[in-house]
Amino acid sequence: MSSSDAFSITNFSRDSAADQPKVYQWILHPVIDLLFCCGGFVWILFFAFAVLGLTTSLDSIPQAMLWTAWIVGVHFFANAHSAAAWQRVFFDKEIIQQSGRYILFCTILCALLIPASLCFDWAAGWIVRIYSVILVKHFVMQSYGVVLIYCMKRNYTLSKTERHITLAVFHATLYFVVARLLSSPEYAGTQFFNVDIPSCNVCPQWLFTVVLCGFVATVLVFAAMVLRRYLKSNELFPLPGLLLVFTTVCIYFMKISNDPTFGILLSAYYHGAQNIAVIMSYEIKKSGLPKDMPVDKIITQVWTKRYISYFFSLAAVGVVLFVVLPRLASAFLGVNQDLAIVTALVCFGTHHILTEAVAWRLRDPRVRKLMI
Repeated sequence: MSSSDAFSITNFSRDSAADQPKVYQWILHPVIDLLFCCGGFVWILFFAFAVLGLTTSLDSIPQAMLWTAWIVGVHFFANAHSAAAWQRVFFDKEIIQQSGRYILFCTILCALLIPASLCFDWAAGWIVRIYSVILVKHFVMQSYGVVLIYCMKRNYTLSKTERHITLAVFHATLYFVVARLLSSPEYAGTQFFNVDIPSCNVCPQWLFTVVLCGFVATVLVFAAMVLRRYLKSNELFPLPGLLLVFTTVCIYFMKISNDPTFGILLSAYYHGAQNIAVIMSYEIKKSGLPKDMPVDKIITQVWTKRYISYFFSLAAVGVVLFVVLPRLASAFLGVNQDLAIVTALVCFGTHHILTEAVAWRLRDPRVRKLMI
């Protein structure tokens, strides 16, 4: 979801949330939400990856478990959530009518990036570098939108000032990561899965320090805002939202966030799983719950044949685009397989980022109603 759309949904009053026939405080289920929407599983992976020093290999049972989590996350969350957005972008009549030209422009642009990346090494490197920046924005702003969803679900109405402060935390996180990418070659890296990427050390150290101070100050202001409201009105910021803010701020503050292997895990279990959970909830509500089923039993529908098939169909599309096509390109066009995989990842990924903003417009009443 785009930041502007996510920001706009908080303009609705507390009464608008109360008008809903029944609002479930969780997206799917407390355990699912805490693990896959609020970052809980990310911290489990962080402990295994950074604290225990495990790697994605088959040398031991714990490392094999992490490798399995990596494979499952890539195919069933990271790749599948892109397919879910494309389903709406290309098959929802209202979206096509409202944003068809924009979608066509994005499709042509990303189609042109593919041969450029495959034919010119320098182009591939720059595409990866630019993608790494817009990807961070995509991740943190989706999390901002999910925080707002939890606020609306729990009838925690944000004032205009509180909205600005909450949004500022995510913007500050984004600016901090970008400033570090542009000031620290060590953090930015020089390769992405064997594809050389250019160094872009253009941010002076003093500017990075200013951004860092602003980042820390913004987080402290947010914490003070939450505490002040609790002390003044006995209203606590929704716990899932707080956990998501904590995960976003802490994970991106640590340098491990830009490790290629851990970055894929973040894409799967911080972003992709979060997205899949929201989309599953949306699709189930859109189709309608069984008669007399309370909304807090929505998780039971996820395990039905219909939604298991839906989930696996999304994963299948992801496998075709991100696994099969690169290998076919390598086999029949003679391009380097690593380059083909990276090209698919960044070019299809860029298209997903650009078009998802119109796939989930929270200012759209029909989307917002099903999201909440």
